[in-house]
Amino acid sequence: MKAKKKKIVVNISVFILKVCRRLRLGAWAKVWSYWLMRMFERPKNINMTLEEAEKLLQAIYPDHFSSALCENMIIKPAEYDLQVVVPVYKVESFLEECLQSVLDQKTKYSYHIVAVNDGSPDKCGELLKKYENDERITVITQENRGLSSARNAALNIIRAKYITFLDSDDLLAPYAIERLLDAAYKYDVDIVEGSYRRRTIDGKLFSGERCLYNGVSSREKLKGFSCMKVIKAEIFEHIHFPEGYWFEDTLMGMLVIPLAQSFATIKDDVYYYTCNANSISFMSYDSYKSIDGVYITRSLLMDAKKCGALETAPEYQYHHFLQQIRNNWMRTHRLSSDIELAMFVIACDLWEKYFSKGSHCAKKHLMNMESALMTKDFNKFRKTCCVDF
Repeated sequence: MKAKKKKIVVNISVFILKVCRRLRLGAWAKVWSYWLMRMFERPKNINMTLEEAEKLLQAIYPDHFSSALCENMIIKPAEYDLQVVVPVYKVESFLEECLQSVLDQKTKYSYHIVAVNDGSPDKCGELLKKYENDERITVITQENRGLSSARNAALNIIRAKYITFLDSDDLLAPYAIERLLDAAYKYDVDIVEGSYRRRTIDGKLFSGERCLYNGVSSREKLKGFSCMKVIKAEIFEHIHFPEGYWFEDTLMGMLVIPLAQSFATIKDDVYYYTCNANSISFMSYDSYKSIDGVYITRSLLMDAKKCGALETAPEYQYHHFLQQIRNNWMRTHRLSSDIELAMFVIACDLWEKYFSKGSHCAKKHLMNMESALMTKDFNKFRKTCCVDF
C-alpha cells in the first residue's frame, strides 16, 4: 500500500514539474524537486564516514588513479601555427564531414591535423586511409583506450605553436582558424575562445553560446570545454588528459586555464557542436561510470597542487571547484541517494584539504555550496544543487 501511495505521489510530482517548466516557473520546479528528494530519496546511513564513502564508490565503480602530469615533446621552432587534434571512435557517419571542415578552411596560417583512430570498430579506419597521401593529415592508430588516450597520442609530439581540439562528430565553422589565430597573434595570449552553435545530427544549426566581445579577456569568462579554443602548445609540455576517466574536459578548468596567463575572446562562431545521443554528454546520467566525476576532480586537485596551478589562480580555482561539485551531483544524483551522499562526503573532504584555509567565495550563487561543504550539511547541499543554479 505504501509503495502504491508513493508511486501516486511521484507521478503527481512529475506532472507538477512538467507544468512548472511549461509555464516557465523554473524556480518552483527546482523547489519542488528538492522537497521530492527529501521525502522519498533518503540515504540509509546519513552519518556516512569518509572511509565508508570510499568503500561504497570503489565497490560500485573503482577509481583509475590516473594523473594529468607528464612530459610531452614540443618541437621548436614550431613547424605549424596550429595542430588540430581529432580523436576518432565510432563516428563513420560524421568523420569525413568533420575532417573536411578543417581542410576547407580559408586561412593564411599553416595547420596540421592529427587524427587518432582509437580502435574504432566501424569503418573509420577505412575512411582515414583516404587521407594517407594528404600532407596536411597524420593518422595514428591505436587499440581502444578512450578519448583521453587518443588526445594524448596527438599531444606526445607537438609541432605547432597552438593546439585546438575537434571532436570527430563536430565541425569547425568557416574561417574558424583564421579568426582564432588572428586574435591569438594580435593579442599574444595563451588562449583564445570563440562562440559556438549546436547542430542536429542531420546538420541543422540552432542555439549555442556566444562570447560577448572581441579582445583581451579573463579566465573567468572562458567556458570549461576543450573545443572552440586555440591554446598555446607550451601549456601542454607537462600535462595531458588523465586517462581512464569520463569528463576529460575537467582538465581545462582545473589545470589548463589556471596555468595560462593571458586570454582573449572573439564573438565569431568558430565551432559547431553536434547533439549526438551516443556521446558521453548524453549517456552519462544513468551510468555508474559517472562516478568518475568525483574521481577526476580529486585527481586533478592533487595534480594542481603538485604543479602550482592552485596558487596561480586561487580564486578561479575555488569557484571552479564549487561549480564542479555541483556538476558531479548533476551526473550522479539519479543513481541512488547513497551514492549521492558518498560523493558529498568526499567533496567535503576535498574542500577541507584544499580550500578550508583562506578561500572565500565571492559568487553569490556558490555561497550556499561553500556553506554546505564547510558545515557538512547534506540537506543544504541537496537544496543548493536543486535550487541555486
